[in-house]
Amino acid sequence: MKRHWTEEELETDWQILPNEKTLIKGKQGATRLGFAVLLKYFQHEGRFPLKPADIPYTVIPHLASQVGVVPELWFEYSWDGRAAGYHRASIRSFCGFREATRKDGQNLEDWLVEVLTRESMPERIQDAAFDYCRQRSIEPPGPERLKRIIVNAVNRQESLFC
Repeated sequence: MKRHWTEEELETDWQILPNEKTLIKGKQGATRLGFAVLLKYFQHEGRFPLKPADIPYTVIPHLASQVGVVPELWFEYSWDGRAAGYHRASIRSFCGFREATRKDGQNLEDWLVEVLTRESMPERIQDAAFDYCRQRSIEPPGPERLKRIIVNAVNRQESLFC
């Protein structure tokens, strides 16, 4: 994700819409801002951030002003708490996504074997995997599982090639 956003881009890509405000309505303080950040990031990327540093800081004040809290509360949001898990599940459901299953992982691996006939750059392979999941409304597997899927696909492609 790019790190710097113009005011115009923030208004376009990080604006909380009226139907999204109903999701945020009952939350307070850091929880309110954290939920808003996760929601907009997920809508933009098709996956959740892995850590707070994944979020470009320029979007935090923009979202904070929309939800009526101070940007500093962002640092108080609990990434590992039960609330964050509940937030991710709510956002996934709201956006029409679901968690990846084992079968989804196998399908992704099969698809990547074909992609590897045209692409070899690791970043592009990972981006292709994210696009695959997004097009199918599947939350991508976690980083370690995705790495295993890609390695398996690379090994299968190499076996086929040789």
